[in-house]
Amino acid sequence: MSLDIIPIALPAVAAITVAVLTYGLTKRKEREADWRKMKLDLYRSYVLALSGVVRWDRTPEDQAKYADALNSLMLVASADVLRAIYVFQDAPSDPIGNDAATSKEKRLDELLKALRQDLYPGANRGGGLIQFRLMSPPSQTTVATSHSQSG
Repeated sequence: MSLDIIPIALPAVAAITVAVLTYGLTKRKEREADWRKMKLDLYRSYVLALSGVVRWDRTPEDQAKYADALNSLMLVASADVLRAIYVFQDAPSDPIGNDAATSKEKRLDELLKALRQDLYPGANRGGGLIQFRLMSPPSQTTVATSHSQSG
């Protein structure tokens, strides 16, 4: 009598196992997606703050935003990203010659590629084919001058 139950129980156990595995894998993918989204948001904040400190007329508020964004990255950034950030920060910031400017640009390029690689590991998104550059927004005095001249 107990052997008669095996053909009935086996499909039920298999269905439950498949359901549990599917649920677990789905939850894992959702957590990975949430983690990647959080990283993207923090990396975006960092790059925005970085664009504020590349200006010559940066303010203490710009420096504070950069520090906050950088400190937030410590929670989620990979070791490769943190190394690239430190190398970028240690590069000469006030170029005296062409080599210093090139060094800073190269370090920025490596940093942005590390950020992209951390968000999408294993995916080559053409980052090796281009060189990244940041543009600084115009200073407030330049914007005010251009508005007063046009009006």
